[in-house]
Amino acid sequence: MRVTSRVPKIILHNISGQASLFSHQESLNIDRLGFLAAETGDVVIARETFSSPLRTYLESIGGMATGISEVIARNHGNDPWILFSDTVVRANALHLTRHVPHALDYFFLSAHEQQWAADLGILCEGNVELHARLDDKSFFRATARECALPIPFGYESINKPTSLILPAVSLALRGFESVVIKISSLSQGKGVKRILLRDMGNFILHERRAKHAIVLKPERL
Repeated sequence: MRVTSRVPKIILHNISGQASLFSHQESLNIDRLGFLAAETGDVVIARETFSSPLRTYLESIGGMATGISEVIARNHGNDPWILFSDTVVRANALHLTRHVPHALDYFFLSAHEQQWAADLGILCEGNVELHARLDDKSFFRATARECALPIPFGYESINKPTSLILPAVSLALRGFESVVIKISSLSQGKGVKRILLRDMGNFILHERRAKHAIVLKPERL
C-alpha cells in the first residue's frame, strides 16, 4: 500500500478582493473563514483573526483544528486587496513556508492569487481563465447541461430585464408562482431577488437600465 503525505496548505481565501464591489462592511472580513477550512500544519492568511475565546471554543467542539499558523494583515483599513500588498504578510508567509513546501488554497483563483503564489514560490494549481468562466452561474449551468448533469430548472444568460418576459410567461404556464433571480457573476447572495411572477412587470420596469446577466430559477409556493 502506498502512503502519500499531505502537502500543507497556505490558505488565502481572499473573498474581500472579489467582494470589493459589495457595500456591506462584513464582506471585508470573510477571509478569516479560511480558519475553518484549515487543518493542523496549515497557514491561514487573513485580514483579522478570531478572538481567543471564540477560537478556544471552536477548537473544543472540533469546528477548528489546532496547530494552525496565522498571518494577519496590519492596519488594513478598507483595502480589499491588502492580503497581496502587505509586505509583512508576504515576509511572514515566506518565513512559515521556507522549510516545507506548501500549496495555495484559494476561494477564487484570479491573477492576484496566482502572482502572489509565484512571488513566494508557493505551488498554485489551477487555470485562472477557466476558473473565471466556471465561476459564472450561466456558464456553469450551460456546461452542466452539456455534460448531462442534473441542474434545477431555469433560464440563464439573460442580459437585460426585458428578456425576462418570455421566460416569465413560460414559467407561469408551467405552474410556477414565483422565481429567484440571481446575478450570474456574483456570490454571497448579492443581488438575489425572489419575485412573484405576477409582480414581474413592475420588476422589469424598475430594473430596465440594469446591465448584469442573471439566472432565473423558479420556485413553487
